[in-house]
Amino acid sequence: GRRSTIRMQPKVGVMIPTYKRPDLLRQAVLQWAVQTVKPDVLCVNQNGSEESYEWVIEDLKPLINIRWMHVPASIKQHYWYAYPLSQLLLDKCDVFLWADHDDIYYRDHIEKKLQALEGHDITLSDTCGVLYLKPQDYKYQLPEKFTAHAPGGMSSSIAFNRRFAVSLLDDLLRDDKHYYSDNVMAYVTMPKFDKSVTHDVTTVYVSHKGSHSSGHWAESVLGV
Repeated sequence: GRRSTIRMQPKVGVMIPTYKRPDLLRQAVLQWAVQTVKPDVLCVNQNGSEESYEWVIEDLKPLINIRWMHVPASIKQHYWYAYPLSQLLLDKCDVFLWADHDDIYYRDHIEKKLQALEGHDITLSDTCGVLYLKPQDYKYQLPEKFTAHAPGGMSSSIAFNRRFAVSLLDDLLRDDKHYYSDNVMAYVTMPKFDKSVTHDVTTVYVSHKGSHSSGHWAESVLGV
């Protein structure tokens, strides 16, 4: 008989670390549940509080496959991502998406990431919307070149293949030089692989006044 030309859809895993913000986590999970290409596994890693807040997404479980991890202690920033990444590797995912619980993802985010990743080990976008939040106020910037995160684009726009994931996990567990895990990705893992940088706008970086990672960048761009 004739050989089938149907290409299997890769198994997509998303990792979301969350720290003391159940409200943000619920919003994040809902965004992944309505993607045009839905992820096969969403691995949530809650750390830093004795009580689990898995209850906040319990009713969403029929909509999306969620793996819940709860580490009561505050853990090294590297492990925010290393723990769920390890689980997604055990789940035999082919494509891995980096996510934060406070950012905004448009419905075609996964679809665009899969397209951009074809033929590459890792892809990220250097362009995103910027939403800057202050108490009782907000400011939105139309898509902006994002220069604040070490990988050369917005960390939450990153997708990578299994080869990259295995190397990244090893690097995260071994690293003792960098504070942020996306710095490990940028300076240790990424130079070993083929990278694709796009200008797709599928994410909005959300910056809270006083945020540690990119707050100053957002303030300078928006003139606030």
